[in-house]
Amino acid sequence: MFDTSTEINSTHLCVLELDKEYNKLFIKQSPILNLVSIDMEELKTIFYSLNNEERYQYIESHPEMKVIIPYIDYCVELYGCNQGLYRLETFGDAPLETILKIISQRIEAYNLCETYKRNSISNTNKSILAQSHRKLGWNGIDLILENKFRFQVSLNFGYGSASYFYTKIEFKGFSITPYTDYIKYRFADFVEIKKYSSKHYLCDKSWNDAFQYIMEAQNLALENEELFIHKYIKNECVTFVEGLENYLYNSIFTFHNLKGDEYKMTFNDLELIDFRGEKISGSLDFIEKIDQYNSIEEIRDVITRIKLCNIQASDQLTKGLLQVENEKTLLEEKYQKYCSLKVQVKAFTTLRDEIRANIKHCQRDFNDNTKMYFEDINNIFDSTYIEYPKLKEQLCTFSEYEYASQRQNLAKYKSRMTYYKNKIDKFLEKVQ
Repeated sequence: MFDTSTEINSTHLCVLELDKEYNKLFIKQSPILNLVSIDMEELKTIFYSLNNEERYQYIESHPEMKVIIPYIDYCVELYGCNQGLYRLETFGDAPLETILKIISQRIEAYNLCETYKRNSISNTNKSILAQSHRKLGWNGIDLILENKFRFQVSLNFGYGSASYFYTKIEFKGFSITPYTDYIKYRFADFVEIKKYSSKHYLCDKSWNDAFQYIMEAQNLALENEELFIHKYIKNECVTFVEGLENYLYNSIFTFHNLKGDEYKMTFNDLELIDFRGEKISGSLDFIEKIDQYNSIEEIRDVITRIKLCNIQASDQLTKGLLQVENEKTLLEEKYQKYCSLKVQVKAFTTLRDEIRANIKHCQRDFNDNTKMYFEDINNIFDSTYIEYPKLKEQLCTFSEYEYASQRQNLAKYKSRMTYYKNKIDKFLEKVQ
């Protein structure tokens, strides 16, 4: 077990090893070698009296520090963009504090990378299967143990939204797929989920989580195949279909973000039908993968329950589409009434403005004490034409923007629901 009090990739590497005598995986920590050790306060004192060119030359000629100048395969921020430590060419006009930070970072990166390399070189008995690192870009580990258990660690560090940290395991040729992630996350799809067995947050601590996941799975597979199948296949499939059934009968759901924090979402009316259509029709993408386990009785039952969920979702989508058409009709009627009100209000407003213009013309020679002002005219007009204020009030309850927004939402629901229903009905025709 890795000591979580240590800092992965800061003080120690997280290492996954194989105990060849017992054929078991275990996790250990490998201290990062202090190959370049510089007193930064002392260096700051030396650099204080030098310009940037002299500071660079100092590093270039220093017996220890010169190794940090070439490119170092190290990702500064795992989730950021353009995060590599490229060759150090110059300090430019950077201030001293920035230069010291750059040097400190490159020393840390060099020590980590060199420790990783030396561990790999010394791994003569092949007991080290994987080590933590911060290499930039795509990297992968792919190993087969005992010809029946395979694990992969797939990484893409430092490429912004395209960055990821996945582990994937296979047992006797069957990929272990986390079907429950489709329920766990609000936005999750088959294309991504099929790429991994476990998805990890982009941070150094995730190396321990990834290796722990692999270790527990492989050790369980060797000790008790039945329990392995129950945990990683049966449980996943059963929890998956239970989640789909929950979508059909509830409107408040709990989801997780990528950090593992929970949050709740409430759906109502058309939004709820649309959500159900999205999630339940999306479950059909998993049918083929789940069907590879159809020799297991519980899995055959899961497939039947998925079909029943889709039958119910199709019925709800039919009602939803009818509701969309009804609401669209009511919206158009409301808009026509709004347009009629707008014409009436405009006619009254034009009349009022004409009256105000005439009064203003007639009063051009009056003194201020005898003039009638716009506010007075408006009050008299409103009390004379009592329907005018009422029409204006009614007009304010609706707007062109509101009409366009509601019309766009209804069109969106119609398009999406039609797609979901067609997908479900096409599947049901095929299996019936």
